[in-house]
This record gives sequence, structure tokens and C-alpha cells, in this order.
Amino acid sequence: MTRAALLFDIDGTLLYARGVGRRAFGVAFEAAYGVPYPDLAGLTFVGATDSNVVRQMAAECGVDSTPAREEHFFLRLAHAIDAALDETRPLVYPGVPELIARLVDRGYALGLVTGNVRATAWSKLRHIDIDHAFLFGAYGDDHHER
Repeated sequence: MTRAALLFDIDGTLLYARGVGRRAFGVAFEAAYGVPYPDLAGLTFVGATDSNVVRQMAAECGVDSTPAREEHFFLRLAHAIDAALDETRPLVYPGVPELIARLVDRGYALGLVTGNVRATAWSKLRHIDIDHAFLFGAYGDDHHER
């Protein structure tokens, strides 16, 4: 029997993270690149992958975005987002938990298509207790272009 798959984005579709990601990007960027990012409020995430955003931040600050720096950044980002979500729980959009449960009950295979890197995507889903429903995904660390 073939199962139909339904794909979801995370931010703006399933939840609102209340600015946690933006602040975590600032903390992780300064730790990995050694300079603060001057305009977190102006940083654009819409339609971008996390990989592309950090490269943009580095270019704007005049620093090289090497694979080692990016790896350090994403490790720090995962920890920063996870800790911040413990303090500031994401806002789950109305009906999302019920919809996800109903789709799983009906046999759909649920997946993710998101600009979040894998670790931060799963952290966000864990914090709203729907991570168990998703079987696969395409993430911002799979490729820098969405």
C-alpha cells in the first residue's frame, strides 16, 4: 500500500518561535565568528535557509564563512535555540496538534521542508510535542539554497 506524504514548513506554518531564533543566531554568530552581528532586527529569514543566512551575516561583517566556522556556528545555534525554547515556549498555531494527530491517524506520512537546520527543526518540534509525527524532511543544512 502506498502512503500519501504531506509536507510542512515549521516557522509560520506550525508555530511562531517568538524571536528565539533571531536572538540565538546573534549568540552563535559572535561565538563562531568572533564579532557581533550589528543588525539582528534587520536580519531576514523568510524564504532563506539557515546556512544561507549565516553566510550573509558573515559577508556583511567582512569575515570569511569557512566550513569550520559554519560547523561551530550551527553547534552553538542548536544549543542556544534549545535553551531559549526551554525558557520561551513557541506559540503553536491553533488546531496544529489536532490536525497533525488526525493526519497520522489517517495514515499520512508527514515530512518537513524547512530552512531550519536539522537540529533546530527537531528542537522546535520537540518543544511543541509533535516531533514524533514527522518521518522525514529536507532541511537548511541539506543545501544552502532552499
